[in-house]
Amino acid sequence: MSQLIKIGKLTRAHGLKGALVVSGDNLESIEIKKNGFLFIGINNISTPFFISEVKMAGKNMVLTFDGIDTVEKAKPFIGKEVYGDEKNASVKKNTAVNLQGYDLVDELKGNMGKIRELISMPKQQFLSIDINNEEVLLPYTDVFVKKIDHKAKTVYYCAPDGLFDINQ
Repeated sequence: MSQLIKIGKLTRAHGLKGALVVSGDNLESIEIKKNGFLFIGINNISTPFFISEVKMAGKNMVLTFDGIDTVEKAKPFIGKEVYGDEKNASVKKNTAVNLQGYDLVDELKGNMGKIRELISMPKQQFLSIDINNEEVLLPYTDVFVKKIDHKAKTVYYCAPDGLFDINQ
């Protein structure tokens, strides 16, 4: 069985047709597959529910589940945790989220240090990190960023040869 990732918490009903608001960290970086399913924690059991609609409302996510079509049916789910598996929920690789303090781990060189910030410029984004007490800017693209583990606060990176040595 695949590992579940916590998406957030169902905090309230949205509208009159049973949609539920999910609150959590970095929801804008999570992609939910429509017509897939998510798990709601009910009595310490991850129970699957099919998704009929997903949309963002500010920093919150609004989910509509099959079979939950009124406010009355939605109310018992308020306060419950929502989880996804790798087939139905994924973290978008190149999303501008707060990565400050995350470890940058290169495929070959290992842990390179803590990320200061994600810098957005007109056509490019950069990760600012300290290497040997000097700020180094690294391209933030899907080509180099292989995975972001928000739980472990780690960015897995695959730098081309010589990129880390450019300032030396």
